[in-house]
Amino acid sequence: MLPLLTINEETIPNCLPNLLKKSIKFVTLRKTQHLDEFFYFSGWFEMVPVRLGRQDSNLRYPAPKAGALPLGHSPMWRVLYHRDMMTATIDVQKIALYEKWIGQVNSPSILSLYAHIPFCTTRCTYCAFNTYTGLEALIEPFVEALCHEMILVAQSGAGKFVSAHTLYFGGGTPSLLSPDQVGQIITTAHKYFNLETHAEITLEVNPGSIDFGKIKGFKAAGINRVSIGVQSAQSADLELFGRKHSFEDAAQAFQLARRAGFENVSIDLIYGAPYQTRAGWQNTLDTVLAWEPDHASLYTLTLEPQTLLERQVSSGKVPFPDSDLAADMYEDAKETLAHGGFRQYEISNWSRPGFESRHNRQYWLNKPFLGFGPGAHGAAAGVRYWNVRPVNDYIRQIEQGKVCAYPFSPALADHEVATIEMAMTETIILGLRLVHDGLDCAAFERRFGRSIYKVYGNQIDQLAQQGLLRKNQDRLYLTEKAYLVSNRVFVQFMPDD
Repeated sequence: MLPLLTINEETIPNCLPNLLKKSIKFVTLRKTQHLDEFFYFSGWFEMVPVRLGRQDSNLRYPAPKAGALPLGHSPMWRVLYHRDMMTATIDVQKIALYEKWIGQVNSPSILSLYAHIPFCTTRCTYCAFNTYTGLEALIEPFVEALCHEMILVAQSGAGKFVSAHTLYFGGGTPSLLSPDQVGQIITTAHKYFNLETHAEITLEVNPGSIDFGKIKGFKAAGINRVSIGVQSAQSADLELFGRKHSFEDAAQAFQLARRAGFENVSIDLIYGAPYQTRAGWQNTLDTVLAWEPDHASLYTLTLEPQTLLERQVSSGKVPFPDSDLAADMYEDAKETLAHGGFRQYEISNWSRPGFESRHNRQYWLNKPFLGFGPGAHGAAAGVRYWNVRPVNDYIRQIEQGKVCAYPFSPALADHEVATIEMAMTETIILGLRLVHDGLDCAAFERRFGRSIYKVYGNQIDQLAQQGLLRKNQDRLYLTEKAYLVSNRVFVQFMPDD
């Protein structure tokens, strides 16, 4: 038997492919010993313990919120990581598999594109995303820089992608841009990334930031799907969240979108917040579903470090959220949405038939996406990367930069190389979140050259015996009892120390 090699950043064996050498400089996946206690990763090698109750934190983000953190460090994933001392153990027998896998991830692919728009008029109390207030004067040069970044990445990626089938404007408040500016970005995507004719093109909209002329202009510019940040129908919730808009503003935004001709409208709601009640949450669900939206994303409130709401809770000014109450709210939402004709296709996402978010599915299927803008993150060609966060730095670096190695741009802050073990783990965890479709075991074997049962057979059998996984022909599914505690399933697929 070949020996295991213990390596660190100073002692990298020559047998490792060059592309992998970078990967050991980053935090590695590790299995936790306490299934009800996880850790938040709030910066390089800084850990904050968080005890979870009946409802664990995988429900807090319905998608890897691009523009915030890459999958490896996103809020959804932080609960799955421990600190490591820059040391990794690699079986040299797997080197050939790594080489083969790297060749596969570099093959031409169909992409999703994400444009991070970091501007806001106010900052929500729970928000930890890369957003800024009072910088509206930078919007015009920012749009020019973002389009230039897209062009540079497309040039470096010639032959490495086939087309793009989704474009998502997130933030921040993308609806602060003008229709012409949004159209400029869409035109760039069509020209340089072969954005498909019937691509899904989504714009996040904050109530109060649009009027009929503006949202009609977005439609004319090429937007065909809007996601409205409603958050709640209760004025007390909106005040706690620091939302500038009223619920009436949210209702008007939805009506304007329909009036402008949008046939695909999604709404975002937040539950599990301090002071919320089941009755108030039920009222929010009933009121918003009466509008007949096409898609709904439900977020559990997260107390992110260094946010105003987290400080208020830590100081005792605001009570800590009740995780058991949040679990009850989640069950209430499942029942209400199902009764309203919605199908749950992901742990935190529901839609009417045919209105699943194609962009979000790209994340859940662990397929490549490119991120553009300050603090944006992407994953393609076997790497995950993230851009610099300050808007001025981003604009300057794009203006002064040249074509870089794909998928990077001159605004690159840093990156990490995905290993085959990490990719298998992520594919399983993300795929299992698709509660309707489940994880395609045959696709897993085609992608990694290994049967999922050969690699993870013991874990699958144990979880099935516990009633947390269900096997059906060539697919694996979370059982409904596992939705609230799915991290207890996911952690079983993480590499051992």
